[in-house]
Amino acid sequence: MLILLIICIPLISITGAYNIVLRMPDLYVYEFNRVQLTDELELELKDEEFGHFFSDFMIGKVENFELIADYQGKEQNVFHTMEQVSMEHFKQLLNILLYAFAGMLLIAVICYGVFMANNRKYFLRTAFKSGILVYLVMIILPIITYLVPSLRDFMQQFIFRFKFNEDNLLTQIFTESFVVEFLAATTFISAVILFITGSVTWRMTKPRRMFW
Repeated sequence: MLILLIICIPLISITGAYNIVLRMPDLYVYEFNRVQLTDELELELKDEEFGHFFSDFMIGKVENFELIADYQGKEQNVFHTMEQVSMEHFKQLLNILLYAFAGMLLIAVICYGVFMANNRKYFLRTAFKSGILVYLVMIILPIITYLVPSLRDFMQQFIFRFKFNEDNLLTQIFTESFVVEFLAATTFISAVILFITGSVTWRMTKPRRMFW
């Protein structure tokens, strides 16, 4: 159970951060506004609307990755079939991470309950401290993957199933700057989740004092 907690604590933080960043509209809207994407693509939509479309699809408010708009002078579906299939696959992977997050959270709650019931509070602190080291390794791995071209290409094909060319709209959306901002956002949010977990753990396991 101690080993399970050491693994689950950092994974809960990271998978939770991935789901927050990729399902909420903030990253999409910020990036699209920063580069004025819809103006550059001559897409008759506001950057905020375009960002919310991605968020709605990842959350599940929009079932299919289809966006009918005035694009390149005519009313059409903005994304090609290959791009739609790629985003469906991307969403499936994110859903798997959500299920993993829920499962690991349940395991962690059970472990916490067992250790607290058996007065093994020290184990919880040990698990959290060790989990920080595992977290640092896990948070660095995506950064290394991004920095190594061969690994970056492999991950792109794993996530999207296809290697995009310059004509694909998703190539102009998921740029290097977008990936950098995603890594920064997930690192920050996962660190916040880890900090909250640590605060709760320390409060739960704080030894009783006679005078304070």
